[in-house]
Amino acid sequence: MNGTYKYLYGIIPFSEKNSVPAVADGSGKETHEIVYRDMACVVSDSRGPTEPADRKALIQALQSHQAVMERLIKDGVTIIPIKFGTYLGGEKAVENALEAGYGEFSRLLDSMSGKMEVNVTAEWRSLETLLREIAEENPEISMLKKDIAGKTPDEAFALKVRIGSAVKSALDRKREDVKKRILESLRKVAVDARLPDGTGDSVILTAAFLIERSKENFFDEALNGLNGSLNGSVDFKYISPLPPYSFCTMEVKEVGYEDIRKAKELLGLGDEATAVEIRDCYQKKALAYHPDRERGNPLLGAMFEDLTKAYRLLNKFCRDGKCPLGQKEVEGFFYVEAVNL
Repeated sequence: MNGTYKYLYGIIPFSEKNSVPAVADGSGKETHEIVYRDMACVVSDSRGPTEPADRKALIQALQSHQAVMERLIKDGVTIIPIKFGTYLGGEKAVENALEAGYGEFSRLLDSMSGKMEVNVTAEWRSLETLLREIAEENPEISMLKKDIAGKTPDEAFALKVRIGSAVKSALDRKREDVKKRILESLRKVAVDARLPDGTGDSVILTAAFLIERSKENFFDEALNGLNGSLNGSVDFKYISPLPPYSFCTMEVKEVGYEDIRKAKELLGLGDEATAVEIRDCYQKKALAYHPDRERGNPLLGAMFEDLTKAYRLLNKFCRDGKCPLGQKEVEGFFYVEAVNL
């Protein structure tokens, strides 16, 4: 087994008295644990990293990953998710990664103990009905609609554009008002919340809430109360329990010297540097390539992002302010970082 690649799902607390049973991943493979001190990584054997052949294969792989994670969380296991598609080259590599990230994993296991993620989507039950009500209740829109009668086609078209703009503005205001009410209510029974950017016309909000398992009933009651107070005008879709994907998904990878070499060259550094020197080089170059210097230039944004990644990677090597970046010093280094904090 030591020569087999391992596919990583997440980090869990470990106790010999409470070992987690094997979980099928949806493709027939079973998980097992690789233990380091008081934690373990849930893994399955793999032939190694491969790109999904097509969209269908990608969806199947994602479903297999989620099947394991959701089974664990439903069994009451505290789990720190690892980024989908993470492979390491054998059991020893996983142990080394656990050692490298031990402090951060311990902190997150402690902070996520007894918690789970809940995903909520709120949509207008009938956007058509809502738009009609807005048009009927808004004096400006009513007046504009009356003014269309007797107008020339060009004049009528201009008025219709104004009506459309007024309806959209009214819809946006109503969405923000309802969104605020939903968030205020649900945040009272949640530990944290994350809202991705962007919504469609019919979607009021999509949000992830981190809640205490013991308070799931309170969260349900808050949703039911919102449904009543909004007179059934909003449909709520509610998925739980989920691992805390939105709050502490971790990236774990073995860093090769080629990655370090590219990062050093990007920042203009040699084999020896200090944390201060790395920071100063980054700040100087980041200022030169900041996207705000030339808005709309995608090359600046891409370069700025590359510089930031290089800076964060090299900082991982610093100990007591010193950062040895030679080939021998970086062999067998594991990069462990949260991707959404």
